[in-house]
Amino acid sequence: MKNINLLYNTIYDIFKEFNNQYDSNTIEELIIDTIIVLIWKKLELPFEYFTSFSGRKHKGIIRSDIYEIIKQEIPIDLIDEEYTLPNVYEFLVKRRDKKEKYGIYYTSKWIVKYLVDNTLGEYLNSFDDIETIKILEPGCGCGVFLFYIFDILYENYCTNKDMPKEKIVKSILQNNIYAIDIDNNALKICNIIIKMKVLKKLGKFIDVNPNVFLSNYLTDDILDEIKFDFIIGNPPYLENRKINKYFNKEFLKKKYESAIGRFDIYSLFIEKSLNLLDFKGKLAFILPGNLLTNNNFTCIRKLILNTSKICEIIKLGHNIFKHVDMNMAIIILQKNSSRLKKK
Repeated sequence: MKNINLLYNTIYDIFKEFNNQYDSNTIEELIIDTIIVLIWKKLELPFEYFTSFSGRKHKGIIRSDIYEIIKQEIPIDLIDEEYTLPNVYEFLVKRRDKKEKYGIYYTSKWIVKYLVDNTLGEYLNSFDDIETIKILEPGCGCGVFLFYIFDILYENYCTNKDMPKEKIVKSILQNNIYAIDIDNNALKICNIIIKMKVLKKLGKFIDVNPNVFLSNYLTDDILDEIKFDFIIGNPPYLENRKINKYFNKEFLKKKYESAIGRFDIYSLFIEKSLNLLDFKGKLAFILPGNLLTNNNFTCIRKLILNTSKICEIIKLGHNIFKHVDMNMAIIILQKNSSRLKKK
């Protein structure tokens, strides 16, 4: 914990110093780029892929100079490509008020592991052909669930499939995993980490387009023709009184059966996900605990009971997310009915 605090305090101090002198929008990009390079260094990946890094500048700031400053301040053993970068991004967007807009709360490793291990991990070997499995992380942010899922699938392919590693990686990214979010910067980080994973597995980049979509999960239909075996994640939370600031509430009420009363965005994520799940597909979310008892969520609870088997509910209590005093719960469902009204 001491080292983690050091990491955040260092980032804060550097951000504050630059923010006082320069265009803060660009400074966010500079700091994130710097953390990316630190990760690259730790992984001992070839630096020829960053040939343009050292020369890029803004208002007199050379990115390589920032790299040298942060490199001296942040212990290299703290840098982890899958969790440090998303956490740094959360730290930065919190200062820019995007956190409220997108309902962003990034997920701890143990939560990621629990949700994935008790859905995909538990049932993976029951599928006849791993190449046909489809998994979605909605509201993926930087993709922390996606990367753990990637590792589990990769290990299973290597164990059970006689395939070249490059073909395995392509199959995972093109056939198995999907992600969607409305935050373009978070998705840029997601795609960078995917590239790092590919480079770690293969020692080179390959020509592959991951199924990572910049789109609004609740209002767009980009995924509506796909039936998923697993939908796993930490959907955004946005209380009812703030929805109109960022969404067309009347449109949501027309589109979703559960958009009644003082609904929250996360309840619509549940409804949409149940629609996209294949029969016997599994949903695993970490959500606010008021889903279980609050009268405003009676409709989504009825919808869950009418369409799904409840596999697991775990009440986690408060302070699961840093600086968020919110009662949280894990819910794992298995779809057993198609009785959903699609508007």
